[in-house]
Amino acid sequence: LVGRALVLKSVQTGRSACATLLTSLSSRTYVAYFAGPVAGTVFVRQWASYASVYGELYWVNGTRRDYRVQWSLLHGGAMRPSGRQVQQSLESTGVPVNVPIEKPDSLVPFYVPPGDAAQLWVGKSPHAPTTRTYHVFSDLMSLEAVAMGNLQVALRDAAGTLISVVGLHLWRPKHAVANLGQDNGKVIFHQSSPFEPTLTIVQLKNPHFIAEEYKIAEIAIGTTDTVCPTPIITFNPAGVKPFETPPAGWGTSDQYAVGDLTGKYGLFSGKADVYRQLLDPTLPMSGP
Repeated sequence: LVGRALVLKSVQTGRSACATLLTSLSSRTYVAYFAGPVAGTVFVRQWASYASVYGELYWVNGTRRDYRVQWSLLHGGAMRPSGRQVQQSLESTGVPVNVPIEKPDSLVPFYVPPGDAAQLWVGKSPHAPTTRTYHVFSDLMSLEAVAMGNLQVALRDAAGTLISVVGLHLWRPKHAVANLGQDNGKVIFHQSSPFEPTLTIVQLKNPHFIAEEYKIAEIAIGTTDTVCPTPIITFNPAGVKPFETPPAGWGTSDQYAVGDLTGKYGLFSGKADVYRQLLDPTLPMSGP
């Protein structure tokens, strides 16, 4: 629900008021990237009094069935990882796994989730509905005090056999700036985590030059270019059809292409200066 809107509508006047749903507590987000034989990501999020795990996992070794695995956290002790990926065959399974850490026998248990929270689904294909799992638990000690790079996420089968081990890393906020020059201003994009909406800060001077439209395009230009190449194609990974969208500023953000900022935020024509802060749940700054 985070990033969506809570809408209140008066039964007497029909007028509406809305506000974005945001978590009121600060959190830290950690991520582990798996490459094989299980591929995908595992996110561990931690607040002051509880934590959660969110997994998107699938098989890449030819397994054609959905399967539940057990996840846990391991610690590397006093040794620090080299940071480089090595291809290592785990003696317990004989399956080659990408392990960007020291040898598994140097790792010790750090945290085992309770009950069902220890189980993550692994889907038979990347788009299978069973690739996603979410659990909440409250007994995880603070990860902030643990040296990142020493923590690993381990996946095991029902018999306890190790399948894969990868490092758990702090997910750092994403930040991007489109600087249009001193005379025109800039647009700033910031996302605290993959689970929060992107904060868009529009700071424009003399915005008559964008009275028609402004958008995120698929083109890439050099830092010294002064003229945008053509044609300019709106970034639209979801394939939203332009003729099916509402007029600019009249719909919800999910009704427009991801890069259609005109449609999502409305026109700024007729104004000398523009400063707006907008929360956009349809503009992720990580992933495909």
